[in-house]
Amino acid sequence: MGERLHLTRSRAGVKNDQAYVEEKNLTHCRDFFGYDRYGYQQVMEMMQELCECWSLYNNLYRPQLKQISRERIGSKEKRRHEDCPLTPAERIMRWEGTGEQTKQAIERALQTNDPFKMVKMNQNGLRRVWQMIREMDKEAPDCEIERDEIAKRYGVMPQKKKSPKADASK
Repeated sequence: MGERLHLTRSRAGVKNDQAYVEEKNLTHCRDFFGYDRYGYQQVMEMMQELCECWSLYNNLYRPQLKQISRERIGSKEKRRHEDCPLTPAERIMRWEGTGEQTKQAIERALQTNDPFKMVKMNQNGLRRVWQMIREMDKEAPDCEIERDEIAKRYGVMPQKKKSPKADASK
């Protein structure tokens, strides 16, 4: 059937034992959104859409080197990578265990999406998020109504808060 997919997860209580997925936090999260914490619920929906578009762009169009081996020589580590970097979509297409439906879906995504438009969309979306956050930061911290008005200006519907009475009745 071909090689098996290797999954991992981190161990609780072991500080430096991160899942392999977290190795991409720098290139996939921090370089995109930065290191700031965004504490506004109104921005979350916008950021979620940006993450989906950014993730699709990364998986379809950004090639990545895959590490083949690693050997320790004294105090140094020698790593070997593939000669030709591939995108995650290309890796899935080349894997023998991939079904026809998955391959067709990837082909469709590659044909319908334009990488240049996706980058432009992401950049514009980030500008809107940062501008919205700057405006919300200017407002008084306890003034939720004004933040909702700012969110409406950017086309984001504010999330309705659950009333404490509704939680108590359950």
